[in-house]
Amino acid sequence: MKLQVKEIGEVKNIARARYYDGSDSNRAILILHGFTGHPGDMEYLGEQLNKKLDMTVSIPRLSGHGTNAADFRSTGAEDWLRAAVDSYLDLKAKYNKIIVAGLSMGGLLSLQIANGFSIDKMVLIAPALYASDRLLPIAHLLKAFNIKFKQNSYQDSLENAKTEEEKLITEDYYRYHYSSQLSELHKLMLKTRKIISNIKVPSLVIASKEDKIVPLKASEEIYDQLNGPANLEVFNNSPHVINDGPEKELCAEKIIEFIRK
Repeated sequence: MKLQVKEIGEVKNIARARYYDGSDSNRAILILHGFTGHPGDMEYLGEQLNKKLDMTVSIPRLSGHGTNAADFRSTGAEDWLRAAVDSYLDLKAKYNKIIVAGLSMGGLLSLQIANGFSIDKMVLIAPALYASDRLLPIAHLLKAFNIKFKQNSYQDSLENAKTEEEKLITEDYYRYHYSSQLSELHKLMLKTRKIISNIKVPSLVIASKEDKIVPLKASEEIYDQLNGPANLEVFNNSPHVINDGPEKELCAEKIIEFIRK
């Protein structure tokens, strides 16, 4: 019997994991990208934290991201969480204290790690406890028919792509909504809503009034429910990926200040 091996797409250079060595032998930082995102989205923030704090920074690539749509469609919430936890455990094997930061879905994964493990501090950037996408609540029904929908923002994303690799990733992840993966994201949202009040770690929550993907109420609700010391920073002019938008310098400064305290 011939063994069938699943074909894995090549990881785009922009989507490859980042790892920046620092001289601090006690603490390290784990940064998690968002749903349909990749480590390149977090590069500026990772470089700034490494440079200004001289701490090791790891930005892993979550399962199914940064290759092609087929790989992405073969993964789900458990795969994304497993990749995040494995990356945390890899750092924990070398460093005593780990700071976890996450964007959007990466924020949900950060909350899950904080609920299951002892971390030093947590940073949530536009955490996707809710989303503006109206398909999310019915994605569980749509996935039975393996339905996909063309995204309204696809053309804008394609026009804003700066490199050929960014265009390829836009084609793979932003052309369509995939109902099965939306369902998996919604499942992670529902699971995370149940555990927020358990978390006592010092936290910084960052949101933007101009975020069209995750409403401000998501960050406000998390901030209200966290059971440890928490700060909420609301920006005025940033899109969803706050850490790589027009206020990225301010975002990095706020995070650096929080970590230094």
